Amino acid sequence: MAKEAYIITGASKGIGFEWSRQLNEQGHQVIGIARTKPENWPNENFLAFDLTN
Repeated sequence: MAKEAYIITGASKGIGFEWSRQLNEQGHQVIGIARTKPENWPNENFLAFDLTN
């Protein structure tokens, strides 16, 4: 299977975090975006950014 790149908003908790974790475990490149980076984020690709502004 070809590996894909994903950008996930709301990635710091809940469904966004779990989806990010699972995709990362499958070897996909995951870039997470949320207001705060969780301590247990699965890789180095995370943008702390508030999209509401």
